[in-house]
Amino acid sequence: MRFGEVLKKIRTQQRDSLRALSGKTGIYFTYIDKIEKSEKPINIEILEKLVKEYPLQKKELIKAYVNETIPDFVIEEIKNPYINNENIMIELYNIFLEKLDIKEQKDILRMVIERLEILSFRKGTLEEDKNILDEIKEKIDKI
Repeated sequence: MRFGEVLKKIRTQQRDSLRALSGKTGIYFTYIDKIEKSEKPINIEILEKLVKEYPLQKKELIKAYVNETIPDFVIEEIKNPYINNENIMIELYNIFLEKLDIKEQKDILRMVIERLEILSFRKGTLEEDKNILDEIKEKIDKI
């Protein structure tokens, strides 16, 4: 979905008119309209104003901005180091766990789950995450 489409969807979900959003952000309503119609480009300054106005949709706005402004080959190039970092983290985790007995491994995993519950609570997603966290706890208990 193009940035303009994402912005229009968010704006209408928030029941903001073009003029209302303009008043809140200081962006001319005609420019917002042209962004939504993909007639004008989005820039970082405007993105920052929109994210400030719609903080709960920050990830959605940023993703749309990145998809529209950064070529796919650049995104792929950027992703590769992160994939390698994830593999390194898994390898380090496995090395660390190898030094522990099963009971100690289970204790560590339970602490990780407790921390994830705290983080989910802080983010307000505990209800959404509860099922998966409970499922992981059951798997740990079966080890």
